[in-house]
Amino acid sequence: ISLYAFFRRPDVFGFVGAMSPSFWFAGGAIFKVVQEADAPRGRIYLDTGLAESERTIGPTRRMRALLVEKGYQPGRRLRYVEAKGARHNEAAWAERLPAALRFLLPRRH
Repeated sequence: ISLYAFFRRPDVFGFVGAMSPSFWFAGGAIFKVVQEADAPRGRIYLDTGLAESERTIGPTRRMRALLVEKGYQPGRRLRYVEAKGARHNEAAWAERLPAALRFLLPRRH
């Protein structure tokens, strides 16, 4: 839902953190939304745990490729993480959250 909000209402949502996203939901409808939308300014943090199911890992990799195709530069406007040994649970997300927030909310000097 976070990527949907970002692409549909970039005037409200200036960045997005999608941790272990369920892109399979609604038949993968989010791919069409992202494909057809303009690429909003802002940053995207996207991750998956490598101990999650292929139902999560494969579509997350596909979304990363789509975002790069749309012009989101890895390391600049896109941060993509595949966490070795991480499962689809709160403990794994909590471990990755600090780095996600540092990317999404960089210090302004």
